[in-house]
Amino acid sequence: MSCEVDCGACPSPTCSSGLFFSEYLEGTSQNKAIELYNDTDAAISLSGYRIDVGSNGGAVAYGTATELSGSIPAGGTHVICHGSASAAIKPHCDKLIAGGIMGFNGDDAIVLYKGQDLVDTIGNVGDTPNGGFTIGTTTKATLDHTLRRKPSIEEPVSDWSTAADGWEVFDKDLTDGLGNHVVDAPCLVDQ
Repeated sequence: MSCEVDCGACPSPTCSSGLFFSEYLEGTSQNKAIELYNDTDAAISLSGYRIDVGSNGGAVAYGTATELSGSIPAGGTHVICHGSASAAIKPHCDKLIAGGIMGFNGDDAIVLYKGQDLVDTIGNVGDTPNGGFTIGTTTKATLDHTLRRKPSIEEPVSDWSTAADGWEVFDKDLTDGLGNHVVDAPCLVDQ
């Protein structure tokens, strides 16, 4: 693995800040996708990670989540899509799920856990926004939009009041970046 010379402000000497949500697509009909990004210098096993949804302001309940499996290479992504997503989305998907966590809409919080620890969030579990969560000046940003983590974000954020500032909002059904997350200063070290 190569070493990036100008790492910017790395979160740690080895730059291993972890796994986080990097893209979210909530679009037409069942066009739904969640992208995870590995911002470390080594593969991350997905064993022990799960994604859950707090629907319509409800709490998440262990047992309704999707347990993740496999691994994500250093600097790689893992994209989960609705099984009935469009043909434009499916080529980007690593896993297809019909229903379950992929039945989310704009007013549902999506959370990533490792074991019992909350790692990252899109939305705030327990809140019932009027149609969707706000990001910046965009009301209902989580409804009928594609969201991408800003390239400056290098680690997960489990508090939505802080995490919301780390997203960019795009038109719905946008897939040009799905499966290929970009960060400002990738922090890779020689192994």
